[in-house]
Amino acid sequence: MSSMDPPDPYARDFDPPPQPGGMPDLAEWPQRVGAALIDGLISFAVQAAVSIVSRPLAQLAGLAVFIFLQHRQGTTGRTPGKDALKIRLLREEDGQVVGFGNAVIRGLLHILDALPLGLGFLWPLWDAKKQTFADKIMKTVVVKG
Repeated sequence: MSSMDPPDPYARDFDPPPQPGGMPDLAEWPQRVGAALIDGLISFAVQAAVSIVSRPLAQLAGLAVFIFLQHRQGTTGRTPGKDALKIRLLREEDGQVVGFGNAVIRGLLHILDALPLGLGFLWPLWDAKKQTFADKIMKTVVVKG
């Protein structure tokens, strides 16, 4: 095709979606699941260890782990699980970290991902931006690197 030929209107139909703001490639669903499992195991282990002493204390420990994970994710884009799988959470619009408050809100919004039989957690499998419902609401993406 020469530079004088009109562009093929169908050529872009099969191209991968452009990455927001020139960000790294989007994380794959298995990476996200693996990171969530690692973070979940950390939370479970802490709560199980503390529950030997007291169940209410174990619930507080679970809350403390949630706050720790959201603080780390909000300020660095990474949790221990995301670190292990080499992925991070960023704002879709500018590729910056989301901040602690927005990370907490996104963490709580994962309730919406779980409610319709976990559909929101599966949504990244076919979504162009590989986002969960919480990601769509908060305008975040999970990227490689």
